Amino acid sequence: MTTDGFNNRKETIECMGARMGAIEPISIVYVYNQNRKILLTRNSEAKGGKWSLPGGHIEFGETIFAASKREALEELSLDIRPIGVFGTSEKVPDDFKRKHYILFHVICSAESLDVKIDEKELAEYVWAPREKALSILRTGGLEGSRKLAERPPFRVELN
Repeated sequence: MTTDGFNNRKETIECMGARMGAIEPISIVYVYNQNRKILLTRNSEAKGGKWSLPGGHIEFGETIFAASKREALEELSLDIRPIGVFGTSEKVPDDFKRKHYILFHVICSAESLDVKIDEKELAEYVWAPREKALSILRTGGLEGSRKLAERPPFRVELN
């Protein structure tokens, strides 16, 4: 057992007599460069090979912005500057794994264009103009992310 009292994040907890699956906070990172293109990544074939946005789990005690920066560094060796959370969404899979994902959509600016992908996680990346990115996300099954990307509530101010 770890010091926080949980065996691992997949442990089922009991809350007021009801069994509840794990709640997984996720940071979805919308990285724009100085040319106003958005960064998309394609997962490795072992992970499904689909195009998506960078991101991942928010660790216990980690802020949403810190998780966004960590994920960009781990997956892409890319320094980013988080600007703000511009939306949230959730996903409850139908596969009976008893998980409930809470997604925080974070808009960020790239501090550079130098991307080096983690080949265990990703197959490739592309900086795409907004309309092309929306088209890719639409065909990649990320309808919620695409809808949020279509209407960010504020203009991205880049360096």
